[in-house]
Order: sequence, then structure tokens, then C-alpha cells
Amino acid sequence: MMFEYREDLIKDVALSKVWEELENIYSKLNEPQNSGGSIKDGQFLKKGKGYLTTDIQAREFAPTCVLVGEAVGKSFKYTEMDVLINYYGDGDYYKPHKDNAVKTVSVPLCKKDSDFTGGDFKFTDLNIIIPFKNNSCIIFNSRLSHEVKPINMNKIGDMLGRFSLTFFYV
Repeated sequence: MMFEYREDLIKDVALSKVWEELENIYSKLNEPQNSGGSIKDGQFLKKGKGYLTTDIQAREFAPTCVLVGEAVGKSFKYTEMDVLINYYGDGDYYKPHKDNAVKTVSVPLCKKDSDFTGGDFKFTDLNIIIPFKNNSCIIFNSRLSHEVKPINMNKIGDMLGRFSLTFFYV
């Protein structure tokens, strides 16, 4: 399996808890140099904010988010999981890169689809684009080159852009 795609991953009650956790962490998100942003030729490949941590540390401030990652990862029988919470606002992106893990799961989220355009997920090696869909899930081999296309905001404001819960399994 190169990748797998699912829709409506997080159910309503858990999704409201995930949003509560994202609201609490939003002000603590860091620029790429402090959030696991990849570097190529001395340049960060990511423009946006994020927070990279272990699943153990994330349980303190985002326990529901961690449960989502654990639920998806059960089929992989992973031994360790890192968690990256990303936020992409106007003009933000993540250029092509590969992850340093075995499996990656990306769960794109937004409060309202109409707040922005873009944010599509692309497997650059396969030339496959997966259009942004709130609360979907992309599971893939971490060594596949992938990117998040730029965001174009229709409205500017806190929490209006594209979030993603990303889980790295080793």
C-alpha cells in the first residue's frame, strides 16, 4: 500500500474535543525552525506554524488528538509515535519533503471550508493530488515525497486556516 485515504475520521464528540485542544495550543505554535520544519539548501521548506512533540508529552495538552493517532496507528503495531500539530494561514505551505519515520498519518482540519482555498496534499513522486477535505485522513509510507500546497485565505483571523494533526510512527 503506497497510501490510503479515509473521510470523516474523527466523530462529532471527539472532534469537538480536538477543536478545544487546538484552541488551547494555537497561541503556542512555533515558526518552522522550532516546529520540525525540514531544511533544504539552508531554507525551510515549511511556511506556517506548528508544534512537534512525542505522544507522551502531547497527552498533557492534547489527549484527544493523541487518541486519534493511536486509533489509526493500531493497525501498524507501531512502537513509538511523534505528533505534529500544524497551522497554515494565508500564503503558508510545506514544500516537497520526506518524513523521518516508517508511516505518516495526516489529518487535515478546518473550522469552515469557505475560509480558504488551497491546502491540497500532493504526493510529488506519484504526481497525485488529494484535494483538501476537512476531517479526512491520509496514511502513507513516510519516505514518499509529499507537500501541502499554498493556502489562500478568504478571511483573515485566528484559527480560520488549515490545521493538520500529523502522526509519525516508528
